[in-house]
Amino acid sequence: MDGLVDQRPLSRLEAAFRSLVKSHLASLLESKRAYWKQRNAVRWVTLGDENSNFFHTMGTLSHKRNFIVSIRNSEGNHITDHDQKANLLWAAYKERLGCTEFTSISYELSSILTEHNLEDLDSEFSQQEIDLVIKSLPNSHAPGPDGFNVTFIKKCWDIIKGDFTRLFQDFYSSNIDLRSINSSIIALIPKKDNLETVDDFRPISLLNYSLKCITKLLSTRLQSVIPKLVHEN
Repeated sequence: MDGLVDQRPLSRLEAAFRSLVKSHLASLLESKRAYWKQRNAVRWVTLGDENSNFFHTMGTLSHKRNFIVSIRNSEGNHITDHDQKANLLWAAYKERLGCTEFTSISYELSSILTEHNLEDLDSEFSQQEIDLVIKSLPNSHAPGPDGFNVTFIKKCWDIIKGDFTRLFQDFYSSNIDLRSINSSIIALIPKKDNLETVDDFRPISLLNYSLKCITKLLSTRLQSVIPKLVHEN
């Protein structure tokens, strides 16, 4: 009995000690990461703008990382020609998306929609609604073809708010042609170091954030009615 009583405080003390060590180790690793990040930033500030070996070396490494030398097709052949590599990637991702034919609907869609009040979906965008959508956008996404990201939009919102509001209002009144901003850049993110096949890349689509803001406005409105229209199962 005495052994059982003495064992409990020891186990709690050991657990507390392990937690303290893990916390201290995590703090040291974070300090080390911040140190090397700052050291790299200092090197880039002092050497990056100079026409030096450092600048050319960084450019060469970046080019090698972003350049696809060859891709192995399904037959096992390595393709090095640029047009052939582009066609192989295009065909592979097009096949992933697939193609389906429309089938008839077994229920009357209009009868389902008329059961719920959907008038708010067609209402004009308010300034409060626009501000809330901009604040909810994540900051970590990559910039689009225009080079701007959410951080820029949030930091300069007081300056560019009028332009964005006018864009949303023109979209609502159908007085704008979205073809100028409805474009994207497909970037291939490597999944590992030694890249051989199409499956070794993860494609992401970089959209203009002005168009993303419009789609976010529409999706936010839909979120308020979708639970009523779609069953949870």
